[in-house]
Amino acid sequence: MPKWDQIPDLGNLPEGTYLFRIEEVEAVTTKPSEKAPGGKLMYKMEVRAEEPKEFIEIPAYDQFVIGNDDDPEAKQDDTWIKSFGARRLKAVAKSAQVPLDENMDVFCQSLKGSKVIGDMRVTLDNDPNSLYFGRENRQ
Repeated sequence: MPKWDQIPDLGNLPEGTYLFRIEEVEAVTTKPSEKAPGGKLMYKMEVRAEEPKEFIEIPAYDQFVIGNDDDPEAKQDDTWIKSFGARRLKAVAKSAQVPLDENMDVFCQSLKGSKVIGDMRVTLDNDPNSLYFGRENRQ
């Protein structure tokens, strides 16, 4: 058995560059909050670190909001075209060299198992009006 100090602690990934494996991408809707009604189309992504080895299998999560107040279900092409979340999701797929399929079920399935290099950044939410004021944001 290795020494306990050789076994990584549970927790969040520190800032740095990682090789990630995409585990899951699923369509969900945003939750309501004090500031927004919720119900917007969003894709949730779970990735797991593969490198560096000391962080192997530690998960990280990202969200890509597509819907907006006028078109929460993102049924209009213009909503997708203007969506920053759609642009980020496209960038992930291109980085993973996954074909861009217009069938989102096929597209999400294609992303699973693919690998991407990404940077983990840690910022502090210092907006006093935010629900997450004072919390670390890892992205």
